[in-house]
Amino acid sequence: MTLDPTKHAGHHCGIHYTAEGSPHKSDMFSLLTANTHYAMLTYKMSLLQQAMMGLRMMRVMSVKRVLEEARASRALSIGVAVMKPNARGTIELTSANPHDKPHIQYHYLEDPFDRQRLRYGTRLMSSLLESEPFRKLGAEQISPTKEDMATDAALDKYAQEHLVTYFHMSSTCRMGPDSDPTTVVDQYCRVKGLENLRVVDTSIFPEVVRRCTNATAVMAGERAAAFFD
Repeated sequence: MTLDPTKHAGHHCGIHYTAEGSPHKSDMFSLLTANTHYAMLTYKMSLLQQAMMGLRMMRVMSVKRVLEEARASRALSIGVAVMKPNARGTIELTSANPHDKPHIQYHYLEDPFDRQRLRYGTRLMSSLLESEPFRKLGAEQISPTKEDMATDAALDKYAQEHLVTYFHMSSTCRMGPDSDPTTVVDQYCRVKGLENLRVVDTSIFPEVVRRCTNATAVMAGERAAAFFD
């Protein structure tokens, strides 16, 4: 059966849960895809466009990863996300030209507890495939393999090779008091040290929220609207 991503996207199933030993409630999220990666990425693409996409992938991925994507992209997946990571990234300007790309360092998986939680989530989702409902569907785990799951070191290596950025970026222009030198805006969204400039988007969040950022972004916009005459 061919699925249309524009018509079947509502069939996602997400789970919010707390990692074992975590002091943060509901710090993990897992999402069972409604469509295969192949169906979503190549929707209405010609064969030539698909080939060009494959070439672009080879510029940023290892050959092993590209081959694995080609093999497993037609399967469903369960994503595992650390929604409240300990690691903190940085973003720096590279010049005074606003059109130049900034320098971004994510620092993913540098924190031991982030790696621990990611292992926990991966093994938890893997165990779900052994449950009766998934067995009835004939579900089979393709990746990570049993060898990848065998030890913490092997699973950490797999995570490092397959990690992707989640789409809820925030906190690059954090809101906070003047006593905190890492903050950019005050409680009225005004950029410190500059006049007549405000920032109102997810970048002003003091910390990354543990849910999808859409509703929080709308709330911030509606609240900030009251600051303007």
